[in-house]
Amino acid sequence: MGIILWQRGVGLLRNSRMFLLMLLLPLLFTFAFSNMGTASKISIPLHDEEGSPLSQKAVSYLNRSSSYQFVPVSLEKLKVEVAEGRAEAGIIIPKGFSEGMASGKVEIQMVKSKDSTIIPSLQGMIQLSLIKMHTEQTGVKAILHSLTQLGLDVNRPQVTPRVEELLAERWKETLPVATAGKTAEGSKAFRYDPKLQSSLGFMLFFVIYSIIFSLSEMLNDRRQGIWDRLLISPLRKGEIYLGNFLYSFMVGYGQLLILLGASRLLFGVDWGEGWGPILFLLAIYTVTIAAFGMLLSGFVKNTQQLNAVVPIFAVSFAMLGGAFWPLEVVTSPWLITVAKGIPLYYPMSAIKEILLHQQGWNVVWLPTVVLLLMAALFMGIGVRLFERKGGEYR
Repeated sequence: MGIILWQRGVGLLRNSRMFLLMLLLPLLFTFAFSNMGTASKISIPLHDEEGSPLSQKAVSYLNRSSSYQFVPVSLEKLKVEVAEGRAEAGIIIPKGFSEGMASGKVEIQMVKSKDSTIIPSLQGMIQLSLIKMHTEQTGVKAILHSLTQLGLDVNRPQVTPRVEELLAERWKETLPVATAGKTAEGSKAFRYDPKLQSSLGFMLFFVIYSIIFSLSEMLNDRRQGIWDRLLISPLRKGEIYLGNFLYSFMVGYGQLLILLGASRLLFGVDWGEGWGPILFLLAIYTVTIAAFGMLLSGFVKNTQQLNAVVPIFAVSFAMLGGAFWPLEVVTSPWLITVAKGIPLYYPMSAIKEILLHQQGWNVVWLPTVVLLLMAALFMGIGVRLFERKGGEYR
């Protein structure tokens, strides 16, 4: 079995263009589709007259907005951009901002040439951001005062940033208002992350090509008579099948691991901290697709036929399994039923549950059982068909 893995690995190194292409295409499609339809932020010029650490922190709070991007500029440039209509409005943080923040009476100046629809939204966003900043700063002062009363040294430079960080995390965890949404038909609203959807979907889609095409070497061996020579070698038949199967698994799983890291580095896709359930489910998915590749290899006679049928099944799996778009938007019950018979559906839905709804191993076991049953069925039928087709070449 080891000699088969070695031979396949050397062949992959000599002809690695297909593997590299299957790495590049998911990244290109993720970049294109994850940014499609996302609205860009409205640019708002901002001039900081005070220039203090507190006013700079206020700018960072304002830039947490998902709708506006505050760009620091000079006062003259701010007035020119607003006057010439290149900006809807301009924001000035005046001198005395720190004193106003301490007293709870902050004034932010807005420069505008005319009223527009974004002005009320912009004013409300600025107000809410500064209220949150004032609340957090007040909390930090109270905590530092309490620590001082306990006799602790709070003058060290790392104390205040750490308190601010912990308070911000606590603020996120204990927000006083929670919302739950439903559509007009009464179905539960779903969370959607375009980067996660695109990255995970195209990753699971393109790995189908890599896994199944790696098994096409068995068809070449059968056509060239190498398969018959392997059968009369000291290798047992099970070792020959297992070697080819392990090779396709290593190619597919290696591609998935590379794409996981690349999507996180290039696009900032958050795969969470608990990698165990995700990596385990991707391994089971790889096994299932390799078994399905064995099934297709048993049906076809040569690599040309395999190359023709693989795109049909891969695209169908991606469309029906939720790789190209979230299945939550599909309203047809029979399409959802069909999706549950497709291997790609299970890692796609389970991994999104893990990442978007903070689930764990509890959502992994059912997909694992279903995928392993599929793999056993595909592999059993595929080997029998491959054996039968092999007799036609003798």
